[in-house]
Amino acid sequence: MSEPGWTIELLGILTVKFGDRTITNFGTRKAAALLGYLAINPDKAHSREDLLDIFWPDMKSGAARHNLRQTIFTLRKVLDEPADSPLLIASSVSIGLRREVLQTDLHQFDECIRQAKGAASDEDAFPVLNRAAELYKGELLAGCFDGWLLSERRRVEVEALQALAALQRYHQARSAHSDSIRVGSRLLSLDPFNDAAHIAAIRSYVMAGHPRAGERHLEDYERQCAEELGRPISARTREMALAALAEKPVSQPQRQAGSDRKAPRRLSVQLMGASAVAVSLLGGFMFVSASGIYPQRPSVSHPDQGHEAKACAKLVEQAWSEWYGPNEAQWLSKLDNSSLEIRTALTWNLDHDPDTALQMAGALTRWWYMRDARNEGYLWLSEALARSSNKPTRERARALVGCAFLAARHETYEDAQLRTALSIYTSCNDKWGIAHARRHMGFFASERHISKEAMEQYAIAMAGFRELHDEGGQAVTALCIAYVPNIGVQQKNYWAQAALSAFRHLHSDWGVSLSLMAASTAHSAKDPTFTSLNNRAFKAYHRLGFLNTGEMYEQALLAIRRNDLVEGRRILLRILSVAREQNDQVAIANLLNWHADLLASKPELRVKLLSAVRKLDHDLQLRQDPVSVNESRRQMAALQAALGQTRFQHAEAVGLNAPLEDVLAEILISA
Repeated sequence: MSEPGWTIELLGILTVKFGDRTITNFGTRKAAALLGYLAINPDKAHSREDLLDIFWPDMKSGAARHNLRQTIFTLRKVLDEPADSPLLIASSVSIGLRREVLQTDLHQFDECIRQAKGAASDEDAFPVLNRAAELYKGELLAGCFDGWLLSERRRVEVEALQALAALQRYHQARSAHSDSIRVGSRLLSLDPFNDAAHIAAIRSYVMAGHPRAGERHLEDYERQCAEELGRPISARTREMALAALAEKPVSQPQRQAGSDRKAPRRLSVQLMGASAVAVSLLGGFMFVSASGIYPQRPSVSHPDQGHEAKACAKLVEQAWSEWYGPNEAQWLSKLDNSSLEIRTALTWNLDHDPDTALQMAGALTRWWYMRDARNEGYLWLSEALARSSNKPTRERARALVGCAFLAARHETYEDAQLRTALSIYTSCNDKWGIAHARRHMGFFASERHISKEAMEQYAIAMAGFRELHDEGGQAVTALCIAYVPNIGVQQKNYWAQAALSAFRHLHSDWGVSLSLMAASTAHSAKDPTFTSLNNRAFKAYHRLGFLNTGEMYEQALLAIRRNDLVEGRRILLRILSVAREQNDQVAIANLLNWHADLLASKPELRVKLLSAVRKLDHDLQLRQDPVSVNESRRQMAALQAALGQTRFQHAEAVGLNAPLEDVLAEILISA
């Protein structure tokens, strides 16, 4: 009799199956995270010391060991393992899973990808890629925000997007246009700003005899980019989309009868190779040939791609020198219009000149940040850092700082990268680089509400920029100081005004708007000075030709603080739309936590809102975020007072079944 097996589903919501049992509640978030970590790495026993460092890095040894024991106890209780088929193996020194009784969807997914890479033909690769797409039900360990998970989650996401892109091209090459549209729709639900997938979808509509549907698809994509990114699609993307709309539909695949030429081995090897990050996820284009699937990079005006890549690198470096200045908006637009060429150049340089790719990626950090492409930027930077030489150069240090900064926007603080960058800058005696790294260290401390450390790092950075007479560096540092928590009203106002003066001299609308916002928060809402600053900041925002979610959020705050709740809710709803598209759970949680009492003005919404805040409070406690926990407790107290004791108790009993983002969307729309 074969031993019963355990199945752990890691793609999407963590689920354990054993016999007729299905487990999705693991008692605590930490218990679920620990089980997920063990299941992702099931082939070895993990030392308790390593697990303590990963899950309780800032806790004293004794307390951390106690927490680990309690977490294992909780898991055993939830799993209720039969004596003849235990899953967990725990000793005094290590913890692991019994590999021989375990199967995971992640292992099956990786095996499908491995087989696709080794397939001899498209036809051999198709079924395993199709199976991989079926297995990918969502991001790895959805709902877990731990830093150790980030790189593995992104690796799996990239593989899934590549598989879907390959399937889309497979169907298109065989004139299976309805299947191509179906797969493309799923691909775009995961990667909504993938230009290549949009163009392929438009072409499939046209080839299927539905050109009007293709036109609507292009119109919808243009509207989506305008509303959610605050910019149009690039000229190159529009040109290629219009070319696809101009094609003539065909009823049969364009294969010569009796041709003995074999279909090229494209779907597996060339799509899933080492540089596929640059090709599929981040906007490389795949063109469909009549005889098979040919991955190609976008054509450029000059036949020498190396020459074009160098020219593009020069353009990017010029843009970097203009950040925070009066021409920043124009340079952002230039990069937008050259986005396909930039990605092509990055791809070419990764393959042929990784050090230049590293230089480009480091210079593009602000562009990715301003365009809400933080995940894309992080992937490019990580790939460039991995491929380039490990020489301690200024370019490497700049890329390390950029990589850490983009990760921090999702509350993942990669301090080691900043320390390495600072060490490199110090060894090069690069005073600007030292100040640059110190400012980001201050930002990390400020984001984690370690105000004293933040001020110390900012003071070093400011001294460095002053010595170099770098007005832009001083302006940004002053602005950062103005946003440090708990620094006092006078200090906040002083640094906000200093930043405002510097940004005005630099003619930076972006800096002026944020400085005015910081200055307004130093005054009470009843103060006439607040009203004046608030209105000026709001006008400055409207002068900007670009807004990412961070700037939109500040704009919403301005509206709410001047009691324009309709405008505030409208902007918050737009931010929520972007956050849902990007599956940015941190942004969703913060939006609910910090604005719950402002969002629901109608009494009938407050019961549901309270349930959402209670669930969020539980999640925040598991994430050990004391600042946000205190805020969620404040929200609950305010809602209890508004509801009264009877309805408050009813709300506690109701609980929350719907996802937080769905509840928040309903509240915003109804309010």
